[in-house]
Amino acid sequence: MYKVQMLRALVKQRLTAAAEEIFGLVERTIAEYEEELCRSKEENERQRKLLDAVLNPQLRLHRADAQQLLVVKEEVPPEQQKSSSSVDQEDPEPPHIKGEQEELWISQEGEQLQGLEEIDITKFISTPVPVKSDDDEEKPQSSQLHQRHTGQMETEAEGEDCGGAEPARNSDPDTHLQPETDDETGESSEPETDDSDDWTETREPQSGLGGRLQTDQGSRQITDIYSRGTPEVSPATKSRKKNQPEQTCLDGFRAKKQFLHSKTNKVRARKTTNGLYSSPTLFAQAHQAVCKGRTVRGAAALFGVPYSTLYRYIKIKSVDPTAPEPGYKPHNKVFSAEQESSLRDYLLKAADIYYGLSSREVRSLAYQLAKKHDCSYPKAWDVNQLAGRDWSAAFLHRNPQLLVRRPQATSLSRATSFNPSNVGNFFSKLSKVLDRHHFQAKDVWNVDDSSTVNVQVPDKVLASRGTKQVGSTTSAERGTFVTMALAVNAMGNSIPPHFVFPCKTYHDHFVRDGPTGCTGSCSESGWMQESDFLIFLKHFIHHTKASADSKVLLLLDNHTSHLSLEGIDYCRANGVVLLSFPPHCSHKLQPVDRSVYEPLKRCINSAMDQWMVGNPGKKMTIYDLPGIVATALPSAVTPSNIVAGFRCTGIWPFNPSIFTEEDFSPAYVTV
Repeated sequence: MYKVQMLRALVKQRLTAAAEEIFGLVERTIAEYEEELCRSKEENERQRKLLDAVLNPQLRLHRADAQQLLVVKEEVPPEQQKSSSSVDQEDPEPPHIKGEQEELWISQEGEQLQGLEEIDITKFISTPVPVKSDDDEEKPQSSQLHQRHTGQMETEAEGEDCGGAEPARNSDPDTHLQPETDDETGESSEPETDDSDDWTETREPQSGLGGRLQTDQGSRQITDIYSRGTPEVSPATKSRKKNQPEQTCLDGFRAKKQFLHSKTNKVRARKTTNGLYSSPTLFAQAHQAVCKGRTVRGAAALFGVPYSTLYRYIKIKSVDPTAPEPGYKPHNKVFSAEQESSLRDYLLKAADIYYGLSSREVRSLAYQLAKKHDCSYPKAWDVNQLAGRDWSAAFLHRNPQLLVRRPQATSLSRATSFNPSNVGNFFSKLSKVLDRHHFQAKDVWNVDDSSTVNVQVPDKVLASRGTKQVGSTTSAERGTFVTMALAVNAMGNSIPPHFVFPCKTYHDHFVRDGPTGCTGSCSESGWMQESDFLIFLKHFIHHTKASADSKVLLLLDNHTSHLSLEGIDYCRANGVVLLSFPPHCSHKLQPVDRSVYEPLKRCINSAMDQWMVGNPGKKMTIYDLPGIVATALPSAVTPSNIVAGFRCTGIWPFNPSIFTEEDFSPAYVTV
């Protein structure tokens, strides 16, 4: 019995000691939390004061000059001390700023706003600020100072509206600092422009620092301190600051455009491959493998699917065979896969026949299809009777074979004339001519004429970023056309061009600077006429050495100037066999159009730009064009370009099946 009592006493003693220790720990923890809470409150208060100082900027002083602002009572003239009584009597709650409080505030604010001094203080105002001492707290100031202060405010307001001088603006007694604007005017011819970090005075009295800072017109020391703190702005800095608002607006516009672009395109890249499987039947195949005796883990490793997902799939399929397949599937798609496929095929077909749909038309068509098939679509579609931009972007993302492109204008005549019937008839006649005369590549020629104007389209140049308009000099607003006829053969050779000038009388010096061996003629319109084409035929026969014994084949279009009776007889007499392309089919069948003229015009345009730079202030005339063509001709009329043109048209090597059904799609409306 005695031992039990001893044991109980021991247990009680141990429990009491443990309880006391626990309570002590709890008390220390609570004390630490309270101390931490107190420090947090002090930090929050300090941050709040710092934020108020930034959002409501007051007088900012350099710490180096802050101590000089403490003006003792003996420095204040007795007349001003005496006249300060009425001012303090009029105020219901007179503010007091003691010397110790001022010094303490300056030291604290100097430590808190150390990082803001360089950006907030760039201009100091020449305003004397005497401060009350401890002994004159009860001495009121006279009302004369207040009257003088009011009169100065009115005078300065009028001076500011009329463009007063800077010293009158700086003599305001009660002032605070605020950002300066560019619409202030002065006597100087050049307006002063400061950035957003500069600060100046306003005409509104403001209380702060626990009291009002009174002015003393007789204190010259603080005026000198302010004058020394005024920085000088260089002309380069002023120029940079003048351009800063425009650059800021431009950056804001770009940022807004970027934001709208990112808001429109909501396609997010996947960061994982969870739920993505190469085939939707992988789980079914793995299930069959398990049914045949393979383990679940072995089937998962064999087909590359997660083991846990396959295990759940088998378990669910054993209960409900109609359960859906695993994997992520979109829950808010408007159209099914079959409907989107048919819409995609329709858009591709419409583009192939040159009747493509714009983005807005596609959105309208999608809305109509959604209503017809009773699809679930957003309610916003009903407001504009259009599918949303998000759907359009996602549709293009799901169908990468579709792309918004700018089409090339093609006339209805060309679209309908290039059909299997016309093209087949042309290749049939070409085959007969090649078999009859046994022409070689050097004997198959193609001629076409094109216009060249003496006003170029300027190339892209390097200019300053942000400029709204960049100009480039041209010789005139509208140019004058000069026709150029060029002949090439399937071997990659060419003859010098022939020029037709828009004048009544032709002179040989017109082509003095042109390509070697070139010729020219003239017509009133500048276009090729029957007489001009006859001159070209003579030039062609001279360079090709065609004769009745050595015939050549000349392929050309059905222009009226090429079909004169005199020209046909001249060709027949000199061994030139003529074969014309079907009407409105030269854009596909003519080698010069396919691979020569497009690079040639680009080179001529660049040569015109170089000519304008090399001849500043000089106007380009039509008689300068042959020299420009001579510069551009070797870069564009190359053997590789010429041979490629004959190959892609199927003329040489002879290939009548070069064009597919897609090439004849524009003629679909006439079939």
